[in-house]
Amino acid sequence: MRFAVIADPHFHDAEFTGAGDQLFLRSLIDTAESTRVFNESAPAFRAALDQIAADGIKTVIIVGDLTDDGQGYAVDGAVALLESYTARFGMRFFMTVGNHDLFARAGRHQSKRILRADGRYDLVTSDVAASDPQAAGQVVTDAMFAGGYDRVLPALGQMGFMRHPADIHWESPFGSDDALASRLYTATSEDGSQSVDMVDASYLVEPAPGLWLLSLDANIYRPEGDGFADCSEAGWNAALELKPHLLAWTADVAARAQQLGKQLMVFSHYPVVDPLNGTIDEELALLGKTTFARRMPAPAVSEAFLEAGVKLHFSGHWHINDTARFADDGSYLLNLAVPAPVAFPPAYKLCELSAETLQVDTVMLRDVAGYDVGFARYAAECAVTGYDDEGLRAAGDHFGFISRHLDLLVRDRYLPREWPEDLRRMVESVNLGALARLAGGALAPDMAALPFMAAVVDWYKLRKASDLTLADIGATRLAAYADLAALFATRDWPEGSVERQLGRFFGMMVRYGTRLPATRFKVDLASGAVTAD
Repeated sequence: MRFAVIADPHFHDAEFTGAGDQLFLRSLIDTAESTRVFNESAPAFRAALDQIAADGIKTVIIVGDLTDDGQGYAVDGAVALLESYTARFGMRFFMTVGNHDLFARAGRHQSKRILRADGRYDLVTSDVAASDPQAAGQVVTDAMFAGGYDRVLPALGQMGFMRHPADIHWESPFGSDDALASRLYTATSEDGSQSVDMVDASYLVEPAPGLWLLSLDANIYRPEGDGFADCSEAGWNAALELKPHLLAWTADVAARAQQLGKQLMVFSHYPVVDPLNGTIDEELALLGKTTFARRMPAPAVSEAFLEAGVKLHFSGHWHINDTARFADDGSYLLNLAVPAPVAFPPAYKLCELSAETLQVDTVMLRDVAGYDVGFARYAAECAVTGYDDEGLRAAGDHFGFISRHLDLLVRDRYLPREWPEDLRRMVESVNLGALARLAGGALAPDMAALPFMAAVVDWYKLRKASDLTLADIGATRLAAYADLAALFATRDWPEGSVERQLGRFFGMMVRYGTRLPATRFKVDLASGAVTAD
């Protein structure tokens, strides 16, 4: 059985015409500060689907965040795109909802900055009360509204959320009825004073004989005042507590799968095992509670999935490429984190499942037709604002564009938001030779001249891509980083010193690059052993 897994395509339809312009393009400045790109999402998604179709694969799993932010135009565009692949190639899509696909029951307003041809922008919004004094104009349209479960799930119904005539078996945690009214649980406010019925989009489907796909909806929305609190950042840490029915049902599904001889593939939007090789304590000490640290699944989550009998779980959300293993007493749980087409590394996964093994190949998206869809307006925006895109528009392909986007992301988001001031100043002003001297050592001249900023970008590349980026960084740089880690490890530097922090930084780099194989590998389904292939 062959299938593909795509995470976080974040589909934005740059050809949407409901706002009165020829192209519906998001601002470059907004893009540079986001963990994903916007305008390039549809071309990248099409490129991935074209490659999957060319490989003859008929089953595609989407592990959440199909759309940009759940806007009506994005949902409609994504559904139309996927339906075209079903019609042309007989492909079927199975999805779980992510935190960007919908919001609670009633939905919420969205407002985005959309570029004009002259480099200025309009505020396009579903909220008549929204305003932006810097905008050249304003467009109010219901197409920008992000729907809730009641509006979005019926539109996505044929992606596993509703029963399909071709399914051998379909069920939800609440039985065999796929109507939303039959798939409700009680969501309670944090103080216990409010409660509402909330839809759970989880389902189990058997699309082919012997294959069970279990899609788990770990989104949590709690009533708060006149609206809802979004607990998506907590992922399974919140769902474990607030959706206890999910793990009970999962355990029952896993037991039945074993009894009936079904092969069970489990997927949800959020990871269930720490994907960063146990570096969370170092990260907290180095940078404090970063977005990654706040989203880290607690050990209790992994233990609960292990006890439920889950062995293989695919996740998205973090936009990273990783294989993480949690084991105890001969049992194992593997979380296969799938990268996104719209962030570094831009890729998806191809899988081949047999009775004994799961073979996984991670496919990088490099040549994408239309990756430069926004370049002309980006140039106009830079001319108007004076924004320095550091050569982003010189990228020769999608991979180069995404790599240069990471440079901007480090400069415009990670460093100013997450890094302490003393380290940030060093990143912006020194080279690796200066760092080596600080530790009492030296590097070869070519590596000594490398700016610290380049090493920080490589740090994020390793964090996000694992072994998929080793060749991109190169053996010479990797060896220099290992040398620096060893230099700083020779002394027990005082806690709080710059040297102690640099030791953490380079030590984490080494560990990022020595995780389980995550690019091309084989899983022994009996033992859970993961080997590079």
